[in-house]
Amino acid sequence: MDMHIFIVFSSPAGSTRKVAEVIKEGFNRRNVKTEMLDLARADFRSDFFKALETSGEQTCLFLGSPVYSDVAVPPIMSLIEALPQMDGALAAPFVTWGQTCSNVALWQMATAFTERAFAEPR
Repeated sequence: MDMHIFIVFSSPAGSTRKVAEVIKEGFNRRNVKTEMLDLARADFRSDFFKALETSGEQTCLFLGSPVYSDVAVPPIMSLIEALPQMDGALAAPFVTWGQTCSNVALWQMATAFTERAFAEPR
């Protein structure tokens, strides 16, 4: 079974979307199937959870958030909490921010992923 890559992001200012596009381009150059999903889309949840259900263990979820007040945005954290148990699936959180050099957003997202049985990429 082939790896299924999901790149999900929230990007009110557009910078997180740009990082998501770079990640997608990298996988596209290697002919790896990717789905890039914008959390702001009205139909996001039904499309995403339907695709996630069929992806199985060969799943890697990249989840991107801007950093507001040192933490990931609430819609991203709500999405992680809504994820089904995904034993063996991989998770790779990423964040974008400006004018700050320390925060807890990546730790916050990684901890939430681990609670949903996602493994950290090695």
